[in-house]
Amino acid sequence: MLTALLVKAALPLPDTPSGYVLPILLGVTVQELLRPITYKGYRISLDQLNGVADNMGFPSLSVLDKFMLTLAIGFGHGLSHLVFFFLSILPASMGQGTYYVDTCPQMSIFLYYALTGLCFLIIHTSSMVVAYTAYSKEDRKLLNWIQVPLLHYTASLLTLLNFMQGGCVYVIPALAVLSAAVMTHGLFIFVRMKGHAFSVSTRI
Repeated sequence: MLTALLVKAALPLPDTPSGYVLPILLGVTVQELLRPITYKGYRISLDQLNGVADNMGFPSLSVLDKFMLTLAIGFGHGLSHLVFFFLSILPASMGQGTYYVDTCPQMSIFLYYALTGLCFLIIHTSSMVVAYTAYSKEDRKLLNWIQVPLLHYTASLLTLLNFMQGGCVYVIPALAVLSAAVMTHGLFIFVRMKGHAFSVSTRI
């Protein structure tokens, strides 16, 4: 929401790629600066949930529980982007027929937004897993700290290729590759955390 308000303040934007670079960089920067703040809220929530579990005689949150909570937060982030993607074209979707843009005659604007929204949903959901793991004491790898913002900037700036004739044909596969890569990384982190938790439990 904050990003959308910042971009709205810059309207109208020139119909050129260069006119969108600064709003994109600003929007991504705001989101990445807010991500560590959301992690602090996440840690507070974990402590409170573990406290409630202890008082009620239940075990503390497992690795799977923490992973699912992180996924839910990331999914909420991605879902908010997906909603904003489609809100802008919702009035055009009413009625019969479909719409195309001159620079992307290969697919309708609705199909393009659907595929783009899906890729960003996966990217945001999986990125939260990678980022929160990097913020934790268990994994303070510099690569994971850098990967998420870099991926976010790259994916967002890739959309500027839509100004190029037929650029959508390159944007969708590129976003699909990025989303698959970060999703695989997120799954790898879960498997590694699960294995670490199992080894600790067997030693105990």
